[in-house]
Amino acid sequence: MPVIALEPGYGGIVRDRQQDFNGVQLLFIEWAAHPLIACPITVPVPPGTRFGELLSGALTQSVFGQQPDWPTVDWSRATWRMNDAPFVPDLGKTLAEQGVAHKAFLTLTT
Repeated sequence: MPVIALEPGYGGIVRDRQQDFNGVQLLFIEWAAHPLIACPITVPVPPGTRFGELLSGALTQSVFGQQPDWPTVDWSRATWRMNDAPFVPDLGKTLAEQGVAHKAFLTLTT
């Protein structure tokens, strides 16, 4: 969301650039329409992480993995969106190879 400064010429310091996160990028991930997950989560992951590793690592260790539904997700039927556009992840490719950039917003629908 853009912010409009009230002071003319104001130039704030951006403090959430990828280079400020020691080699990792932030991803915002929503599990759409899940009855127990009310909002997106943020996970820090290296851009070289394979999408399959994101699922089995960071997301399994997150609040998503704590849900009883997580182990029963049928990944062949799950759908994804990235920044509100359809996205078909390749589990063997890295986030960077698939254009999943710092502060990307991913939506999982199961």
